Amino acid sequence: MVQITKLALITLFILLAGMCLAQTQTPRLLSNAVFILPSGWEKVYDPMEVQALIKIKADSSAHLIRIMDDKRELSYLIEDYVQSLQVTPLIIDGNIRDTELLITIALVNAPRVYTSEEDDKPLPIASDKGYIYQWIEQVRMDDTIHNSSGHSCYLPPQMMRSDLYRSNYHFYGSIDPQINLRRMGISLPPSIFQTSLHYQNLRTFHTLTPRLNELCFEPRYYNQPVPLTVVQAGLGDYDHNYARGALYKNHFLDTDDLFFSFAFLVQDGWWLEQMSGQTSWNIHTRYQLNDYIVSLYYDNMDNALSSTNLKSIYWQSVIYNLEHKMRSLILSLQTPYADLKVMRYQEQTASSRLVENLINQGWLFSAGNRWDWTDAAVELQYEKAFRECNYEPLFDPAGFADRLILKTLYRHNPFIVETKLALDDFSAVSASGEFTWRRDVYETGVYARFRSPVPETFDQTDNLYLQEATLNSVNISQALATAIFVNWDRSHDLQINTAIGWQKVINNIPLTTHPESSNRHLNRNLVFADLNAHLDYHYQGVDWRLEQTLNWQQPEDELREYQVWRYQSRFQLTRPLPKQNALFGGLALTGHSSYISANELARFIEDSVILDAWAGFRITDLFEFTVSLKNLNDGFYYGAYPIPRSIHASVTWFYLN
Repeated sequence: MVQITKLALITLFILLAGMCLAQTQTPRLLSNAVFILPSGWEKVYDPMEVQALIKIKADSSAHLIRIMDDKRELSYLIEDYVQSLQVTPLIIDGNIRDTELLITIALVNAPRVYTSEEDDKPLPIASDKGYIYQWIEQVRMDDTIHNSSGHSCYLPPQMMRSDLYRSNYHFYGSIDPQINLRRMGISLPPSIFQTSLHYQNLRTFHTLTPRLNELCFEPRYYNQPVPLTVVQAGLGDYDHNYARGALYKNHFLDTDDLFFSFAFLVQDGWWLEQMSGQTSWNIHTRYQLNDYIVSLYYDNMDNALSSTNLKSIYWQSVIYNLEHKMRSLILSLQTPYADLKVMRYQEQTASSRLVENLINQGWLFSAGNRWDWTDAAVELQYEKAFRECNYEPLFDPAGFADRLILKTLYRHNPFIVETKLALDDFSAVSASGEFTWRRDVYETGVYARFRSPVPETFDQTDNLYLQEATLNSVNISQALATAIFVNWDRSHDLQINTAIGWQKVINNIPLTTHPESSNRHLNRNLVFADLNAHLDYHYQGVDWRLEQTLNWQQPEDELREYQVWRYQSRFQLTRPLPKQNALFGGLALTGHSSYISANELARFIEDSVILDAWAGFRITDLFEFTVSLKNLNDGFYYGAYPIPRSIHASVTWFYLN
């Protein structure tokens, strides 16, 4: 621990020294930068400001290079606004030069417009075409079926250790087990299923925001009075078919700030060596009155699943089918004084191979608030869980009765310090933090996370297949991880995110019938490195896009579920055509190195790689047709055969009424 502290102090000293040496004379704004958000803009920002990197030319004109913080949905608005700013250029030795300047723009909500007639009844909010098409583009990027991971390639350093493979709305793969999943600000309950299945269920209808050690899922919100419908459908070999639809409408029933949405998904096909399918639908309604917001969300989900969706401790030598049902209801009240939430969930899993149907249900209550100042913010939240379950799941960080969460944020250009501390059942502590220094297009810093206590015994969990029997479980923990990261974000054309660090990995391996296993406590201190890159380039009338993730861990043969290499490559060419049409095509490569599974079978999982290809035609911004070739090399992925080599076709249509 002393060495870790010294390393952190030395790193901090180097960063501070580099900042002092990097000071240069810069131009300045001639007036404060204040931007009024469009009427009906749904997002509330904390703080109400946006950081933008601008280019100032010798003629004193200003142009936007990129948005520097997480408010990139404002890019198309700020781009026009920046050109109206009055600035002074950079002058060195009497010479005027082009330069770049990082500025902070204050954000102001547009005032409501009232009429003097009909008792000052508010006028309807006009439709914002720019907002609508930006919203459509974001949904298209999230939902495109040839996007392997389903999220942006450019992620914070703690979020880079995920590599999911998808077909239609099936997802499978590895997500860092130390990452917490939250929906509408509430922690997910413990489960016997892998994290990739929860990701699949949530990603279909939610937006994803990575933050520190969390993946936060929120229902899609649309602030326009014009109804928007999204329809997707596809068919392919091995009965791989799906249909997905959603309707979004604000000012529902002619009521200001009343939002309503309905969405559904039906899909089936040969997935993970079984005929799998899903039928799900959800309703989301939201009403805002001044500073008070009431939200109600209900979803209903029926799944036919392969048993490889279970955590690997429950795997058997034969892959079988599971019937899974999930119902959840979330009620949320946001006030200036506190955010209150309550969730009721019911889950049932059935199969002829199980001793009995597995029931997992309960209530979860949450209360918290956030306090914001000019440069800082503090968030405090308490969660109380009441769970009813007829089995005892494997050790799971989500298994708590009481959870207290404290988050802090300090932002003073060019520094950002963000922390999260969680206390479970007033005994188990987990924490994560990130210190960042930003200057122009560069960003560097350190992050760390730890959890205490870690499992110290050779736990056993209920055997789902034999009455009054148990399974030996391999407790896998990352007790501590810390790293230095360096990011380079040059406008939107090139983004590179790198990290190198050290982690403490612990395996408790119980005695099993496998000759290579014994009662052992493996404690390893290992180095790791991550790379995340995104290139957008326009050449000869063609848009080139390349995304690359690469994760490496110091080799260690004895650890379970431990891959030395993981990677994803995605390359796409797009040829814009007149009248907003376009042709596109691409390739994706996803894979990992060999490892040993964490169950009594102690299976050796060989190196795996999967190759996909696709091509399509976009008709304006509202319609898209795609043909995909899946698993061209007929490979396996994380111990399962996800989908046979096959051809698929799909359409996506956005309809504005």
